[in-house]
Parts: sequence; C-alpha cells; structure tokens
Amino acid sequence: MNAGRRGIIFLAGVLISAAVAAGEASHRPGVFWPHAGVVCDPSAGFCAGTGGMSPWLTGRYLGQAARDALEERSVRGGRV
Repeated sequence: MNAGRRGIIFLAGVLISAAVAAGEASHRPGVFWPHAGVVCDPSAGFCAGTGGMSPWLTGRYLGQAARDALEERSVRGGRV
C-alpha cells in the first residue's frame, strides 16, 4: 500500500473516531455546549475548550464549587 493511501485511511479513521466521540457526548445527559469550542459535562464536573479541560471555563459555566473540585483533582494528580 502506498504512503498516500495509508494517509487517507489514517485520516478517515481519525474522522470516524471523532464523529463517534461527538455522537456519544451528544447523547450523554446533561452535556452542553455554551458556545462554539466549549463543551461542559456537569456530571463529570468540568468544561473543556480548545486547550483541554479548563478550570476557568468550569467556574464560568458550572460554578466556583466545580472549579475548586477540578483544581483539587489536578493538584492531587487524580484523573481530571
């Protein structure tokens, strides 16, 4: 298989994976998108932007308690 074809197959796999992940998130109760580029999951306790999970966005859309909990998990080295 030539390199060009492998690249196309790889890209297709990435796009399919992203579509599946987006579909799963959109079916999860409570998940919302307050504006373009930001997704929030209140049951998981975080919001994420283009740079990943964000304490600032979490505080803005889920409240200070959620922000504090997210920061505490990251300080402890736990799964954020």
